[in-house]
Amino acid sequence: MSIIKISQNEQDECLLELDLNPIDISPGKLMEEISKLKAIHILEWNQYTECAIGKISFSGETISILWEDFPNKIDFYSKSKDTLSALEYELRKLLK
Repeated sequence: MSIIKISQNEQDECLLELDLNPIDISPGKLMEEISKLKAIHILEWNQYTECAIGKISFSGETISILWEDFPNKIDFYSKSKDTLSALEYELRKLLK
């Protein structure tokens, strides 16, 4: 799994960027795998040809998700960098 970075923007929103190319998984398949984790609940997922948007519940927080076809990456947005670090840990365990 390739974590591009965890960062924070001007609006105090944190971002976890995940590059899907090295792991060769579609966003739909990734969400299917994520849904198997007890700590994560998918609240919404809408996938289109070149993008997808959704929301998950993790650690009592709602995290927004945006997938873009080019580049093939999925972004997780949260107010908490700690929450994204914990999510990164869960994703690493899932996709190892």
